[in-house]
Amino acid sequence: MNKQNINIKCDDRESGALVNELNKINVYCSPIRLKVGDYVCEELSLCIEYKTINDFCLSVMDGRIESQSLRMKDNYLHNYIIISGKINDKIQNIHENCIIGMISKLTYNNLNVIILDNEKQCAYIIRRLIERYTEKYSEQ
Repeated sequence: MNKQNINIKCDDRESGALVNELNKINVYCSPIRLKVGDYVCEELSLCIEYKTINDFCLSVMDGRIESQSLRMKDNYLHNYIIISGKINDKIQNIHENCIIGMISKLTYNNLNVIILDNEKQCAYIIRRLIERYTEKYSEQ
């Protein structure tokens, strides 16, 4: 299946497995220092904050996830926090109820939180989100 190329901006501090998986499915990242989010499609007002399960746990513990989510909501219409990894696989010393509670709070505050098993799944959902928002805006 020949997929159309998609170009997005990604924070220049992002690298590794997710960027590689995105490239495999023809989503190409232009590295730039982003003030908000990790992956952004400006023309769709789409912002994605990507976290491994361990980074998500750390960001819950230090309060970073709340400030990141507020900045996302202030700057973009469509905001997603995509988490790679299972809660049971975390290595941080944080109770799983704290993690689930934060996911509940973020969702209650109108942020979309998606938890997937690995970077391949995360790359696929990023591509599908971009395709769906592109279709939505082209129909208007």
